[in-house]
Amino acid sequence: MIVLLAAASFAADVDRVPEDFPTLQAAIDGGSAPVIELGPGSWAGATVTRPVQIVGVDGPAITSGPMVRGVRVGLALTGAADDTHVEGVIFDCSSPKLDLGVFASAARLGGSPDRVTVAYNLFYECAQGVTNAGAPVTSCDDERVDGGDDWLIEGNAFEGIVARSDRGASGGGNGIVVHNARGAEVHANQFLGDVASSGAFLTSGVMLSGCFDCTVADNVFQTSGGSAWWTGVANLGAFLRDGAASRNVVLAGNDASGDGARTAWVSLDSVGTDLVDNAGVAFVEHRTCGDGATR
Repeated sequence: MIVLLAAASFAADVDRVPEDFPTLQAAIDGGSAPVIELGPGSWAGATVTRPVQIVGVDGPAITSGPMVRGVRVGLALTGAADDTHVEGVIFDCSSPKLDLGVFASAARLGGSPDRVTVAYNLFYECAQGVTNAGAPVTSCDDERVDGGDDWLIEGNAFEGIVARSDRGASGGGNGIVVHNARGAEVHANQFLGDVASSGAFLTSGVMLSGCFDCTVADNVFQTSGGSAWWTGVANLGAFLRDGAASRNVVLAGNDASGDGARTAWVSLDSVGTDLVDNAGVAFVEHRTCGDGATR
């Protein structure tokens, strides 16, 4: 397992776990500081209900978390968690009490926050590492998506992606999922280790669906294993249920040349996918939305 070094501490307006609060949830619910420092050790995750910066000190590991529709989530971000920042934390999904890492879903949590940063964390053997799912749409040719705007997902390591737990149409076996959201930037992440996937279950490093004005750039894929269903980046357009067709997606400078699994860039039901200087591109396809029916 990769061990993260301590993130930079914030000098003022900090609540500390465990010095000031015994748990992360207690610090979110009872604290007022804009920054929470999570100390070394093994911790339960939390439901985030306000803007806060969660900063790991000396590589704390989240090994359990709140239940969301049958799966355990490290950090469940509600629609009230705009401007949340998560840095320097290990999400250890090898624990039987954790399935997903950072999770936001308008359908499952009542809203998806805007302007979230998830940077320099480790997601280990998670079914989904980072999930940003905005509100469902009524037609795949909708030109507006609601929720989860302007996320930055940068510099994280995703080691050992596992297809388990959240086995519905929306995922389970993906490092990053961006669904029905605008302005996501997925930058300089690493995808490492074994891909544990079934022969009939789509797995990917980055899965986009209904992603508007999004950029996937300078990511590195160095995985092994996987199945014929593995892709480094899957831009699935409106393929997922209640999804819009992706618009204006840029894939630039990504390196999948060292990926031992089958790696492809796939673009379905999308408008304006732009590929620039990627290594390891295997397949690109464009389709139109057709009659606009929800899938």
